[in-house]
Amino acid sequence: MGQLFGTDGIRGVAGRPPLDQVTITKVGLHWARQLKGQRARPEVVIARDTRASGIWIEETLAQSLEKQGIVAARAGILSTPGVAYVTRNFKLDGGIMISASHNPYQDNGIKIFSREGTKLSDEEELALERLILDENGPMPAIDSVYDGHSQLCDLRFFHRPYFESYVNFLLQSAKTPVNLRGLSIVVDCANGAVFKLAPKVFSAWGAKVRVIHDKPDGFNINLLCGSTHPEAAQRAVVEDGADLGISFDGDADRVIFTDHKGRTTDGDHILYLFAKHLQLSRPAIVGTVMSNLGLELALHRINLQLRRAPVGDRYVLEEMITHGINIGGEQSGHIILSDYSIAGDGLLTALKVLQIMSDQRKSLAELVVDMQKLPQTLINVRVKTKVPFDNYPAIQAQLDRCQADLGDQSRILLRYSGTEPLARIMIEGQDQALIEAEARKIADTIREQLG
Repeated sequence: MGQLFGTDGIRGVAGRPPLDQVTITKVGLHWARQLKGQRARPEVVIARDTRASGIWIEETLAQSLEKQGIVAARAGILSTPGVAYVTRNFKLDGGIMISASHNPYQDNGIKIFSREGTKLSDEEELALERLILDENGPMPAIDSVYDGHSQLCDLRFFHRPYFESYVNFLLQSAKTPVNLRGLSIVVDCANGAVFKLAPKVFSAWGAKVRVIHDKPDGFNINLLCGSTHPEAAQRAVVEDGADLGISFDGDADRVIFTDHKGRTTDGDHILYLFAKHLQLSRPAIVGTVMSNLGLELALHRINLQLRRAPVGDRYVLEEMITHGINIGGEQSGHIILSDYSIAGDGLLTALKVLQIMSDQRKSLAELVVDMQKLPQTLINVRVKTKVPFDNYPAIQAQLDRCQADLGDQSRILLRYSGTEPLARIMIEGQDQALIEAEARKIADTIREQLG
């Protein structure tokens, strides 16, 4: 990770560095120059979620690209995996998604895709970052598209050919007809990018669909809803007596489920479900360092291996490609099914879960009953700087003490967030009260040293 690019592109408060207009214009300028080195007149797609700031960021990027001779097609409102699909399917030279995923509306971000529909590698991002931050480099002319205030987000524009092509791709992923008649589902769109996509896709298979949080206004994306607040879907599922709840984040690259009893089912459960019921290229799947130990034990019982990658979908994909594995993902609900797409796709994930439920004639709860998660706790501590933890003897000493208290049947993970100034402390073990107490001790020490 560099100064601009984190684990998922550039992210920050819209209007402030690194998402100020000057930096955004430089992103377009220097990426355009890289693209022109590959083809005479490159074509790219730009899409956004429903944040108020999306419109001026889109226009700033588009103008910067077009001044360099790039054809920049506006896709309007689309999901992040939708951009990856469009870039690849329409044989474009690259794509940009303007989104801060699960973050609140004040934040926004820029995710850049290669012509293959993959996010840029660490090396490519760092090379681009060096050009953007070079104070001796060219200073682009800035057009007046941003007046310093949030603008109302245009929620009416959807590029119809892109939209319909992506919908058809999703529905055809089943390969055989799926009949969901009689199934009742609640879909929480998080007031985000799939507020039009999701109802169209799920109703196509005949399910009874209740859609919630599908009225974005530019400021309510992820607000007490979506995958970071699955309690909204939980309430709706229980109220309706529904069979399933599906909760997306703002750009729909991740999804969390609610079973018919109102219980949350996260990415670890879904990885187990897919490992059991989808065809595997190898007897293994890819998770991350955050994947629950219970997933690893459940896979071991069915003779499958869990390979762990660093947090971030790009690292999951790298591990999948390196070892020839076709299923991978994160506890957060970011799942990659490379037989269908190399992008984490919440809509695709949800459709495959529904297909398995239909094929097996079982509820989600029945399908994942064999995967029991160990108690886990996660604490985030805001930090002023992201210095390696092993530079601080006090932190290392506290970690050693906590590990001794917890014993061998436990796991402690300490890492920094890739997108926020946070230290993340995760502990798994047999006793919930004990792991919470130990996590608080570590959190207190980090606050003393880095807070």
